[in-house]
Amino acid sequence: MAYHNELPSNAKDVLVFKPENQATLRRAVSTAYYSIFHLLIFDSCQLWGSPEHRYNLSRQFDHSLMKTASRLICDNKFKPPGSPSEMSLVIVAANFVQLQRKRNECDYDLSFTMSFTEADRHVDLAQAAFDEWAKIRTEQIAKDYLYSLLFRENKRA
Repeated sequence: MAYHNELPSNAKDVLVFKPENQATLRRAVSTAYYSIFHLLIFDSCQLWGSPEHRYNLSRQFDHSLMKTASRLICDNKFKPPGSPSEMSLVIVAANFVQLQRKRNECDYDLSFTMSFTEADRHVDLAQAAFDEWAKIRTEQIAKDYLYSLLFRENKRA
C-alpha cells in the first residue's frame, strides 16, 4: 500500500469520530495495525531490485509469519537491547505484535468493550513504531528484519 504513511493520522481521525462508538474505536486500532503492516511490506519491497515484481511480492507477506519473526526480535535477539538501533527495532517489533493481537481482538471478539483511552494508546503505538522505524530503516539490522518477515530462517547445521 503506497499510502501506508497516511494511516497513522487516519487512525487518529477515525478515533475521534463523533459519536464515539465501538465500531470507530475498533476501526482506529485496526487501521493503526495496518499502518505498520503496510509500512514494513512497502520498505521490504523497495529493497527488491525489480520494480515490476514488487506488487506481486507485496502479496506474499503473511500476518502469522510476520508476527513470528517480530516475536523472535522481542524474545531472543537482543537481551537486553544493546545499541540504540537494536532498541528501536525491538520497539517496532513489539508494537507490531501488540497491535496485531489487539487488531484480531477488535475485529473478532465482541465480548469486550473498547475504551477511548485503550484505543488511543494502541493508535499511539503505531506512531511510535513509525518514529522508531524512521531512525533505522536504512540500517542492516532493519533490512535483516524485513527479510525475516517474508522468509523463514533456515539454520545451517
